[in-house]
Amino acid sequence: MSKPIKATHHNFFDLAAVAAFLLAPTVLGFAGKAANGSYIAGIVLLILTLSSDMPLGVAKLVKGPIHGYVELAGGVALFALPWVLGLSLIHISEPT
Repeated sequence: MSKPIKATHHNFFDLAAVAAFLLAPTVLGFAGKAANGSYIAGIVLLILTLSSDMPLGVAKLVKGPIHGYVELAGGVALFALPWVLGLSLIHISEPT
């Protein structure tokens, strides 16, 4: 199966996402749990990117498929984060 983008381009997208997560609290005015969640996401993605076996990886400890699975899990976690942290404007009601 061919890859949709080159590994180097993937690394640059990862680093752009790291920058977005780390700058979002300042640029968008996040505070408290929202800011902390954004900082944690940025730091985790930075560690993953630098430790991956990709062109810009420093440690090369994490193989490509594992990198992808961690990013997939992180995407699901980011989707759920507003509800987990109690920041969502949409509240899921308890069954009555």
